[in-house]
Amino acid sequence: LANDSPFMASAVLRGLVESGNLVRDRDGWRFTRSIRGEVQSSERAADFLMRRLELLPPDTLQLISTGAVLGKEFELDIAASLAGLTSPQAVTALQVARQRHLVWLRPDGSRCVFVHDKIRAALLDRHPEEDRRCLHELIARYLQEHEPDRVADIAYHFDAAGDSSSAFPYAMQAAQQARAQYAFEAAEQQYLIADRGAVSGAAATRYRVAQELGELLMLRGRYEASGAKLEAAGRLANGTLARAQIRGKLGELAFRRGDMEQAIECFETALRELG
Repeated sequence: LANDSPFMASAVLRGLVESGNLVRDRDGWRFTRSIRGEVQSSERAADFLMRRLELLPPDTLQLISTGAVLGKEFELDIAASLAGLTSPQAVTALQVARQRHLVWLRPDGSRCVFVHDKIRAALLDRHPEEDRRCLHELIARYLQEHEPDRVADIAYHFDAAGDSSSAFPYAMQAAQQARAQYAFEAAEQQYLIADRGAVSGAAATRYRVAQELGELLMLRGRYEASGAKLEAAGRLANGTLARAQIRGKLGELAFRRGDMEQAIECFETALRELG
C-alpha cells in the first residue's frame, strides 16, 4: 500500500487509527476487525495530497477525475475509455497517480482505489453539475453495452444522470437480487431509485414499487416509513385481492409494532375484502 514511501506508511497507519480499525489496549496494538478493502490514508495526508491535484499532468487528472465519478473504486479500462485515453496513455497516467500516492492498484491490476474519500470528493468537485450528469450517463450507456449484468451500477449511474426512468428496470432487478441475498440496505437504495423512476409510470408499476419497498422497510425495522409506503400502495391497489394483501401487510406491521388492536382491525378488513 505504501509503495516503499515512509510518508504513506505513516498515513495508512494513521488512517487505521482514525477509522477505529487499529486500537491500543494494555497488550499493545490490535486490529478490531477485518480491514480488507477498507484501508485509506489519514485525514492529514489526504489534505496534503488534495493540494497537489492541480500539479498533475492533464492525462492523469482526466483519468482519475473520470474514475472519481465511477466510484471510490474504479476499473482502469472503463475510466481510460471514458477519458479518451489509449491503453499506453492510461498506464502512464496511472503510474503518475500511484507515484503521487493518490490511488492504489488492486492485486489483479485492473481496479484502482482512491487512498482517501476526500481526494475523490475534491476530484468530483472539479466537475460542474451538468458535466457530472453527462458523465454518469456515458458510464451507464457503457455498462449497458459492455457489462449488462451490472444492473445495480447501471441503475445508479442513470439515476445520477437524472434519467430515473431508464434506471427503473435495472433498479428493480438489482433490488430483487439484493433482497434475495438479504442485502437489505443495498435493496433499499435500489428501490428508492426505482421509486423515482416510477413517478410517471402506470398505477400498477407504482403499486408494485410501493408494496415491495414497504415490505423491505418493514424487514429493516423502519416501521414508520414502511407504513407510509404500504398506505401509498393501498391507494394504488386495483382489485379486492391487491387491497386485501396490503391490509394484511399493514396488519403485520401493526403486530410488529405491538399494536394488537390495529393489527386485528387490519386483518379483519383484509378478510372482508376477500368476502
